[in-house]
Amino acid sequence: MTRPDKPFPWRCTDCGKTAIEPDVIDHTSMIKYDGRLHEVRIPNLHILRCRNCGGILFGNEADEQIARALRDKLHLLQPEQIRENRTHESIRLKQSEFARKIGVAAESLSRWENGHIIQSRGHDRFMRAFFALPELRAFLDRLEEQPDLGAQVGRIMLNLAETRPGWLEQAPSHEPQWTRAEQFHLRSLDRGDSAQPPGGPFPDLSLAG
Repeated sequence: MTRPDKPFPWRCTDCGKTAIEPDVIDHTSMIKYDGRLHEVRIPNLHILRCRNCGGILFGNEADEQIARALRDKLHLLQPEQIRENRTHESIRLKQSEFARKIGVAAESLSRWENGHIIQSRGHDRFMRAFFALPELRAFLDRLEEQPDLGAQVGRIMLNLAETRPGWLEQAPSHEPQWTRAEQFHLRSLDRGDSAQPPGGPFPDLSLAG
């Protein structure tokens, strides 16, 4: 409940007295998120309390405090973090562009950034990966042009090697096992040459599309 143009005290709808005033309390909420209940404590929650009957009202400010506390507890991005990362000089995407790249409706992204709703953990992790990894941003750019990209598990390394010379030397050591031809192809792409593996040419290993 908010009445920004009306000075306090307000009239209480429970007891009928004009006795509602702002107050601050130590409050604990049980909030359901992703199918589980989470206990969230807000030590300085700004609420409205009736001085006559003791009734408590949660206004927009209290709702925002509770949502922020839940995001902090679950290590989710806060609205301003999403907005600031999206507009960072290394990314600089409009809401509609960013929403398209991560596969959500622009209206949903707008609500996350305005704090009206809380993003799912899956969407939160994907946004974190997008902000942190230039390789992922490059992949999603290419995916818009090649919708079949990534349809085969493990073969995306070939595409990365083709577009990012020197990438293979930084690749994790626990990648899938490659055939002799694939290993040679990756090394050749990483060096930028077109040599053939011992024993003859290797097959076309690029992804369809």
